[in-house]
Amino acid sequence: MKDASFTGATLNGTIFSHSSLNGLSFDDQTLEKVFFDRVSLDNTSFRNSTLREVSFRHTEVKGAIFDGAKMDKVTYALLKGARATLNDITFL
Repeated sequence: MKDASFTGATLNGTIFSHSSLNGLSFDDQTLEKVFFDRVSLDNTSFRNSTLREVSFRHTEVKGAIFDGAKMDKVTYALLKGARATLNDITFL
């Protein structure tokens, strides 16, 4: 998905499976019930995004950027457990 753009999108019930989303921007987006399964997220940005019921299975999140994101506590716990860097997070 090298040239993919999600600018202005609201992702609801979306599944990303076996793909590389490296370097893409989900900045300022709303992701609800989104499922990342075996996805590469190196340098993928979720700055100032809203994440509700987002899950990450077999997905490396350490290289993703979540600065300023808003998320529910379950999504936060999943990311924290996977050692994501979570700066300036706001709970929904």
